[in-house]
Amino acid sequence: MKLAEGAFGFILLVLFIGWIFVAESPHTRLVRACAPVNWTGRASLSIVALVHPEWEKSTHRFFQKTDYDCQYVLWSQFYESTWHKLRKAPAIRPAMPAAKALPAPTGG
Repeated sequence: MKLAEGAFGFILLVLFIGWIFVAESPHTRLVRACAPVNWTGRASLSIVALVHPEWEKSTHRFFQKTDYDCQYVLWSQFYESTWHKLRKAPAIRPAMPAAKALPAPTGG
């Protein structure tokens, strides 16, 4: 039975990682990678709202900050060095086509 549970957990993990990597943009990958923080935050917020409503606002802020921290850590690990390289690189300007010479005026 433990083998089946482990295999099921492994399959879920592989599907989760695949879900992250099929994202079309780096921003979406970061949001998806930190999705468990949001899922946990929503569940916790629901419980806190029922048990101790005064803590709802601070719990919400805690999970917002934790989500931001998660995304920042992943961004710094995977994208920050590229970002710094691009900021230091000279701006590439598109080549302007050469201006066509105007025909000489005719004496007419």
